[in-house]
Amino acid sequence: MTMQTESRKYQRVASRLLTEQLFDIGMEYCDTISDKDGKTCGINKIQKLARVLWDAALGTKTKTVDGKLKTELPKQWAITEIFNRIDGRVMPQMAYSESEDTNVEESNVDSIEQLHVGEINALSD
Repeated sequence: MTMQTESRKYQRVASRLLTEQLFDIGMEYCDTISDKDGKTCGINKIQKLARVLWDAALGTKTKTVDGKLKTELPKQWAITEIFNRIDGRVMPQMAYSESEDTNVEESNVDSIEQLHVGEINALSD
């Protein structure tokens, strides 16, 4: 196993561990809301974050200190994110480019393809 392949293996393991921890923390209850019948129920952090995303997509109206109504316009990035998630599209991710010292955006499909290209090239050596 080459050093590059081994490094990617550890990155995948670390990423999976982080994902599990983020999910566990996200399941903790953090707030309460009232449903349409007036009953109060708890929501977890994942649900609260989803509500923040929806609020950004729909725009909000809040009162300021002066008592005036401030309108926050809908955010295009939030609308796009919601539609991409609902449609099940492959989301781009930030991947570290080993050839450069910068982050590059590539899709999951591209990163899987690059992983297999590296393995095939390693076999030919």
